Amino acid sequence: MWPLCNPSLGSLLWLLIPLALGILTWLWMRPKAADADLAYATPTPKPVAAPVVERDTGPSVGLGTAAAVGAGLTAIGIPAAIGAADDLLKIKGIGPKLNGVLNGLGVTRFDQIANWTAGDVDKVDDHLGEFQNRIGREEWIPQAKLLAAGDHAGWERIYGAAGAAAAAGAGAMALTAIGIPAAVGDPNDLLQIKGVGPKLNDLLISLGIRRFDQIAAWGSSEISKVDDHLGTFKGRIVRDSWVEQAGLLARGAIAEFEAKFGKLDSENQ
Repeated sequence: MWPLCNPSLGSLLWLLIPLALGILTWLWMRPKAADADLAYATPTPKPVAAPVVERDTGPSVGLGTAAAVGAGLTAIGIPAAIGAADDLLKIKGIGPKLNGVLNGLGVTRFDQIANWTAGDVDKVDDHLGEFQNRIGREEWIPQAKLLAAGDHAGWERIYGAAGAAAAAGAGAMALTAIGIPAAVGDPNDLLQIKGVGPKLNDLLISLGIRRFDQIAAWGSSEISKVDDHLGTFKGRIVRDSWVEQAGLLARGAIAEFEAKFGKLDSENQ
């Protein structure tokens, strides 16, 4: 009873009882609060997206080539081809290698070539490398006009085998008339001589001139006689050194020919 009778001690006990109850309550609640904090702090895992499987649709065809062709034409200022490609190998003077160069520039149709202006010819010629000067010399534009129009008979008559064969038939008589010995042996490809294109080649065949060794044997007298029958091509024999070129080609001295006159070119290249 003593403590209860002591007013100071009694007051102290009444103060301690609430404090003890508060401490007990805090201790009891603390684990639950800690668990709640832990749950709040733990990030919710993000859902994992399923891997994307790309379906193989096969390679795209022609897109890169078409873009390159268009860029090539735009770069040199030549109108692009419209329509399916033609077989440019039908133009006499264009072989597989030159055909590849032209296709790389975007030149793929007869009507393209048929419509070229002198400026277009210069632009294309600047990109032909070893094949420069072939466009005019081999008459690509007249040939392309006939082929674009579907006039194959007209092309054959002027540039084809039929025209060459007909001209060859009259060749021996023409040679006799101008005093030039006839060819002996199979014909050579005179288009390999720098300066000789399809039209001039046909003219030479019509005179009976079909072989390198014929031209290689010419002296000033024979040159003068042939030159008198070359019309608008007069003076080309000496100017383009036909006799020297023909001598090298007749001997098969291709390396020497190319060292002096440039890369050997022909419709079969």
